[in-house]
Amino acid sequence: MSGPLVIVMGAFPPPVMGLAVANEAMLHALEDEGAQTLRLDTAPRGPTFLPRALRVLAARLPVLGRMAVLALTCRKAAVYCGLSHGSGQAFDLAALLLARLRGFPVTLHHHGYLYLDRPSALARLLFRVLGRTSRHIVLSEAMAAQLRHVYPDAANIRVLSNAALIDITRRTEAPDAPLRTLGFLGHVSCEKGADRFVDLLDLLRGRGLALDALVAGSIADDAAARKVKDAEARGVLRYLGPVSGDGKVRFFGAADVLVLPSRYPNEAEPLVLHEAMAAALPVIASARGCIPSLVMPGTGCLLDRDAADLAPAVEMIEHWVRDPGAFRSARAAALAHEISLAAIGQAALDSVLAEILSDARA
Repeated sequence: MSGPLVIVMGAFPPPVMGLAVANEAMLHALEDEGAQTLRLDTAPRGPTFLPRALRVLAARLPVLGRMAVLALTCRKAAVYCGLSHGSGQAFDLAALLLARLRGFPVTLHHHGYLYLDRPSALARLLFRVLGRTSRHIVLSEAMAAQLRHVYPDAANIRVLSNAALIDITRRTEAPDAPLRTLGFLGHVSCEKGADRFVDLLDLLRGRGLALDALVAGSIADDAAARKVKDAEARGVLRYLGPVSGDGKVRFFGAADVLVLPSRYPNEAEPLVLHEAMAAALPVIASARGCIPSLVMPGTGCLLDRDAADLAPAVEMIEHWVRDPGAFRSARAAALAHEISLAAIGQAALDSVLAEILSDARA
């Protein structure tokens, strides 16, 4: 006998991005709990020479059609949706309105912060249409408080850290080694802070700290790419290109600290920070989205939201270099914090999965 039906709507890989990875992880988690799942992929597909608007329509219109058919033919189902960013929420609204008219319970998973920092009329309408009984999953308690404050209709909230959704091997203990190498992993863009990473390396060299540095990720911004390539030519860093799988494992084995001076407006809870802490790397990151809930005292260093002032990073790195014992403590604290987040997240995930399956059976 097949399990209860859960319609899983959202972007799926490729490309491999945080939202898509989380959607796929939730789909597999639901299947592991016995659900019958139906994937509605909203990620734009097709030749890249086509205008993005056409590729979006080519992905979204079939999703709307399938949701309409499901609303007409399915007696019982629950809907899980990884909420889109920006104007994509208009398509989410149309599809979820069909689901609600049919009476399907909806769980909405939030992976972006822009509409929390800058209230959106579209998001407000979407949450009103879903009603106060629909379930909202957010990434931290601070995000829950912000969502509740900005959008009172989003009243039924669960907190689930991305720590529960990433499939990584966590170290059992922190290495006993001094700080030698700084690392940046992500899109090589100014939004993600690749340029500020180079600025940090130059500031450190001005203070007499010529540490090794690695940059890994796909080129996403010509200005940042030029800055990284120039720094590589000066011997300041080594650019590895995009990495995944074993390449990512080698990156975290070679780096000692991860730096993410992000200015990305939609930054929420970057998976790369969890991956770094799981490898016992302290992290230096901008105080955007849920990052302040990840970078706790003793586990790394928080910068301002736009990484405008790099002095705290310079001072922290200098301290770690001068005091290897303090750096070992930071590595151990980062690993312990990630292990704790994963355990709390797993308990929250089990609870959320049980609720969604109960919805599907009702």
